[in-house]
Amino acid sequence: MEAVILAAGLGSRLKPFTNDIPKAMVSFKGVEIIKHQIQTLLSTNIEKITIVSGYKSNKLNDFISEHFLNENIKILENKLFSKTNSAFSAMEALENFKTDYLHLNCDILFSKKTLEKIINSPKKNIIAARKDLSLRDSMENIIEINGRIVNMSLKNSPQAKFKAFGLAKISIDALKENIRSYKKLKKEVQDKENYFGLIRMSLGDIQYHLLECDEVNLSEINTVDDLKNCKFNI
Repeated sequence: MEAVILAAGLGSRLKPFTNDIPKAMVSFKGVEIIKHQIQTLLSTNIEKITIVSGYKSNKLNDFISEHFLNENIKILENKLFSKTNSAFSAMEALENFKTDYLHLNCDILFSKKTLEKIINSPKKNIIAARKDLSLRDSMENIIEINGRIVNMSLKNSPQAKFKAFGLAKISIDALKENIRSYKKLKKEVQDKENYFGLIRMSLGDIQYHLLECDEVNLSEINTVDDLKNCKFNI
């Protein structure tokens, strides 16, 4: 299986830590997020990793060359990173994919146990999620029935109990549907859409299930407060 890491964003909510480095290189307990991600992926025998860079891409390129020179890692650059969102970055890497893959946002910390559960699940499409959080608007709020995701929304609702995290297993059928959804959008909408927005559009046609996780096995470092309060067991 292959993995794609989206790492093009500005990381504005992590400033000043991202003044000189991309968000993927922010450290948690002395380990860069991207280093943790790659090491965990390699420990589960992922065959190839594609990273979509953007902001401070030269720093990320140098880091990967220094630490993972002999690994099967490809870096693609989204040169329009300041004007586009994660759906655009994903299409840079995925449009010619012909296999199931692991989707990662570059700000996610996850344990090997969590990753193995996702990879080994018989479910074709799995999104890592947590319910030990106070849900609010702007989060990917999940409504599920017996583990199947029936709705995802950036608007909170009483029925939503889980928050989706940027760690998922995506089947080739689901990927094809996401690409179709993306191509149907007007250019200005494509540029603003995030990748999970494409998943939201496909929930009527593609089955997604969630993997429930806890804070020591799955965390997100999206803001300075996230970094300060993270309880991930690295």
